Formats: sequence, C-alpha cells, structure tokens
Amino acid sequence: MNNEADKAATRPPGVKASMGLARNKAETEYQRMWNIKKEDMAMRDRLLKMKLLRMRKR
Repeated sequence: MNNEADKAATRPPGVKASMGLARNKAETEYQRMWNIKKEDMAMRDRLLKMKLLRMRKR
C-alpha cells in the first residue's frame, strides 16, 4: 500500500486534473454541436411547414 502512495507522489502535479478537463471539454463540445443541430432541425421544420403552406394556397 505504501508503494502505491509513492507512485502517486512521483506523478507530476495536475495529471489527474488535466484528464478531467479533457473530458469536460469533450462534453462541452458535444453539447455545443447538439445545440447547433437542434437549431438546424427546427429551422428545417419551419421551412418545410412554410413550403407546405405555399403549396396549399395554389
């Protein structure tokens, strides 16, 4: 058990913290991309409805 504590002590500071930051960055990027995709899908839906309304008026 003491050997494990020695290994942890020799690790450079911030190694575990950087792993968490990388994971958080990926999650943030995914959220940003998903929000863009949702906005795009909503815009397509609105445009489709507008096209359908135009077709009915003819």
